[in-house]
Amino acid sequence: MIDARSLPADTTLQADICILGAGPVGMTLALGLVGSGLQVLLLDSGGAAPDKMSRGLAAGESVGVPYGPLEDTRARAVGGTAHLWDRTGVRMRPLSPEDFEPRPWVAESGWPIGLKDVAPYLSRACALFKTGSDDFTLTPGSTMGSDYLPLDTERLESLVFRYGNNKAFPEVHSQSLAAAPEVTLYSHAIAVDLLLAESGGRLSQVKGLAADGTPFAIEAGRVVLACGGIENARLLLASQALRALGPGRDWVGRCFMEHTTAVTGVLVSHDAAVSKAMEDFYYFHEDARGVLTRRHLALSEQVLRAERILGYSACFWRVEPDWLPDAFAALAKRQLAASAGARKPELFACSAMAEQAPNRDSRVTLSEQHDPLGQPLAR
Repeated sequence: MIDARSLPADTTLQADICILGAGPVGMTLALGLVGSGLQVLLLDSGGAAPDKMSRGLAAGESVGVPYGPLEDTRARAVGGTAHLWDRTGVRMRPLSPEDFEPRPWVAESGWPIGLKDVAPYLSRACALFKTGSDDFTLTPGSTMGSDYLPLDTERLESLVFRYGNNKAFPEVHSQSLAAAPEVTLYSHAIAVDLLLAESGGRLSQVKGLAADGTPFAIEAGRVVLACGGIENARLLLASQALRALGPGRDWVGRCFMEHTTAVTGVLVSHDAAVSKAMEDFYYFHEDARGVLTRRHLALSEQVLRAERILGYSACFWRVEPDWLPDAFAALAKRQLAASAGARKPELFACSAMAEQAPNRDSRVTLSEQHDPLGQPLAR
């Protein structure tokens, strides 16, 4: 790994492929190119771990629906936002056919690819994230807790999450790339502009700044933006390359989405057998290698289509009343008070995950504020 701050001013780097962003996406692509015979430049705006400087680069404005500070939601460092994953790692599950299909009740839905196009890569993805297996099936009597709960399986289904290792990219894969002779990783290297060739049809150069402000440039046969949903849009919006997109440039930054989660209810169990089944079935299970899995409850595809609604699933875990949001805490305390003298019921929070509909007005734009290098922040 080379620190871009060590480059002489106005250095021009050359490669067959330049990948901007050394998070999980950029590192995965770079790993896939090892042995290809192509010379690869992999750039990241941070160092081996997030620091004060990189936090400043990740800052931005948030307007409209409340959203956390941008510098807390992503990490600019080699390994990317994987640095923010806790011990449980990243929650993963294969996509479903309906995730790709146009749905008449969801505006702007549908992709030009389908599940058949991405399914062959599932095993490789699981190996990269170190999920322990690419098996996401659920069978009665498995090692992941008790057998099925008695549910209406036409309307509800229990699915499995596997958790990827939080050290896979920041530590394991970064070392593999450091040992690959055809990949050169530059840290503290920030892309600030994408220049077009005179013909206007392709990129001719990437303009960059080291974290100390030293200017450099990159010339490559192909440039891949792997900076994340917010930074890809910010860089395009701030660069000359936006002109090359023609009428499609108005889509840059639109339909921004997040992982929508919320505690939407509390299950009050007065039955010890039900409480044990809930905890066994829906809580974390760890195998001998330390790989975590977790079941979750989801609405079936049949219900989604019949009711013309978006995807929804939920996890459950045992809680005390004071942990719950105020409205649910009050309900739980009333239930506990009503059971005085009888067996104390157990409380299980219902943490819901909901699919978002594409919304053109939910978007990334440029702020009038600037980062420490003078570049416009995301807004």
